[in-house]
Amino acid sequence: MNRTEIIDENGNKVAVDGIYYVSNNNYYFIYTKEEQDDLGHIILYILKILQEVTNTPNGPVPTGYLIGVKVTDENEYNLVKQDITNIVAERQNKTEAKVMYLDISMLQNLKVKDSRTFKLDAGLYNMLFKNNNNQNTVSEGLNEQNVNSNDSNQIDNNATVTNQLSANASEPLVETENINYKDMYEEEVIKNEKLQNEINDLNNIINQIKSIIK
Repeated sequence: MNRTEIIDENGNKVAVDGIYYVSNNNYYFIYTKEEQDDLGHIILYILKILQEVTNTPNGPVPTGYLIGVKVTDENEYNLVKQDITNIVAERQNKTEAKVMYLDISMLQNLKVKDSRTFKLDAGLYNMLFKNNNNQNTVSEGLNEQNVNSNDSNQIDNNATVTNQLSANASEPLVETENINYKDMYEEEVIKNEKLQNEINDLNNIINQIKSIIK
């Protein structure tokens, strides 16, 4: 496996093994701290990787750090589950990758804001991380890649992995992005005032038309 150090939600440095990849123009990190539940299932974490920004009077400014956030959108999470399914099938069947793997060292000191967890049995877990050191990774930039798929060999694997992910996925929590709710509220107030003025103007026009028609 590939190993790196990240900063968890409590500000502690943690050494983890994982897979860093890009799919559908989004960046994801699947990692494990080698924890198990009572049934022997391996607990894994999913992060969406974003650039950290800080709010300033002139607008958001990048801090230069990467952060990991929870995938809260269910449609996006379904795509991530399909990515995991494809990775397992790819490594079992030795087919070409459907995702672009990235160098995990780029995530050194990644700040974890929140994560989504799921569980796999030991067999699928080992398959997910099988030959992880031998993947074709890139350290900067992304290149287009032609992919060959063998759907007939992936049906059983896809069903197994997707079912496990669906059964074990943790419930989504409130999104943890840095949102300025005060500014959003003030914007909505201004919009509502503008809308009310437009309504009043229309009512005046309607009344004028009625007086003319009489």
